[in-house]
Amino acid sequence: MSEHESLVLDHHAWNQQELLQYVIERHFILGNEIVTGVAWQAQARGGISDSDALVELNSHLEELGWLAMLDAGQPNILSIAPYPVSEPMIPNWQNIAVWSMMAGFLTLVGSVWQLRFNPDAASFDQDILRNSIIQFSLPIMFVLFLASDIRKRTASHFGIEIGHIVPIAFPIVSPIWPFGIAGLLSQRRADLTPMPDRKSLGLIELIAPLILFLCGTILTVIGLSLTPSEPPNLSEMPIAFQNNSLVTILSLEWLGDDLWLRLQWPHLSALAGIGLSLVGWTLLLPVPGLPGDRLLHSIIGPNEMSNPERQTPIFIATLAAMVLIFVNTEYWPWLLIGALAAMRRFSPENTPSPLIVDAAKGLSDEDRMKFSAIMVFVLLTGFPGMNPTYEISDWDEGLSTESWPEYIAFENGHAEVNLLLEPAGVVSVSGWLQMRVEGDPLGDWQIESECLDERAVCRFDDVSQASHEEVSFNLSRTVDASPQAFRLVILIDADGHVDEHSIVFQPTGVTTSIDPLWVM
Repeated sequence: MSEHESLVLDHHAWNQQELLQYVIERHFILGNEIVTGVAWQAQARGGISDSDALVELNSHLEELGWLAMLDAGQPNILSIAPYPVSEPMIPNWQNIAVWSMMAGFLTLVGSVWQLRFNPDAASFDQDILRNSIIQFSLPIMFVLFLASDIRKRTASHFGIEIGHIVPIAFPIVSPIWPFGIAGLLSQRRADLTPMPDRKSLGLIELIAPLILFLCGTILTVIGLSLTPSEPPNLSEMPIAFQNNSLVTILSLEWLGDDLWLRLQWPHLSALAGIGLSLVGWTLLLPVPGLPGDRLLHSIIGPNEMSNPERQTPIFIATLAAMVLIFVNTEYWPWLLIGALAAMRRFSPENTPSPLIVDAAKGLSDEDRMKFSAIMVFVLLTGFPGMNPTYEISDWDEGLSTESWPEYIAFENGHAEVNLLLEPAGVVSVSGWLQMRVEGDPLGDWQIESECLDERAVCRFDDVSQASHEEVSFNLSRTVDASPQAFRLVILIDADGHVDEHSIVFQPTGVTTSIDPLWVM
């Protein structure tokens, strides 16, 4: 018979703490106990790195429902905690239903936007719905799915299951937020989703906002190129948009001044792009609870973020930003975000930090520079202004006379005046000008212009911000008399807006009354 090796049996059963400690000591040499049965100073066995040993350890602990984490120290500090249990992800059919409903909401938003420029069209007109789907809801949903899928694949690369994001949209076109798309929700809570290290956290949190911002910027430029420079048929106050500097850089050279005109009635694709880039930019703000704050955790590190010496300047900067926002704008989304950021910075315990398994691994200088550069680039070039959207109240105000002169000098019985015809509002205008001379009874001034017809009326048609007109008038005296000041009164009728503008003509080198109608 072969000899058998004897088995040594314990005199008592192991408790859970002893079992966990035995599993841990297979991978780490434990030193001083930081917290009894929970945290120790530790060093990896077998000459491998602490990070590799942590991965091997967690492969065993996860089966037991526990998670080991490593924090920086001399030596590093190993701690264990029950494996976080998050709510189950929604089934695929529910996810598809939610995405379909959001697509339907966006289609309604696109239809309502078109009706602002086509008041005679029906809400569910076939052409209106087709344009809304192709030019608005479909591009937005494609970009959202692209961002969600790449984010999901990135997380899967690090062994994390986070599912698709859930888009949030409202079927309302408001002057404050006319985009429909309002934000994104993750199916996993950041404090219940173990991230292997700071690099994986940074990549997962950065990818979706960055894709939304970049694709939205490209879509905005394409949409602005499809937007006409001439105003559409408006029946209500138009909603105009401020532009971020990146779109300006990409489009100003070939659109020129038309860029600012087209932002007053953007094409559906431009509206979709502005909304996507604005949502992506907002998500990267360092507000607790948003991806931008979790990216900041990746860059700075969880220990530094929780350090009171670091929290104080961050809170002061957040408070200063909130005051700046409240002083400079009444745009309520910015007011809400500013107040929320200050409140959460003041009470950080109400916003759990992301769960990083291997915080001791740190972040390389190269990765830190990349994350920081991308975050700063997006926040600076994507800043949409203090009032990203606003209504133009004076959109239908007739003909503008702001550039018209009020005083002109003349000599030798001749005078000339050039008038720029441009709308005072957004819509194009048509109408007529008529003139009369007051204040010089002996001058018998004659008014000549190619614009005047046989009734001495100057007609103009379809004058817009993109297509101005300029008219010239020559005035000459038929009576040789001493020069006197006189007034040229221009009567204006532009699409029912009746107005008048006066120009005082003063003879050169002669002292006369300031007003031609004064009695000397």
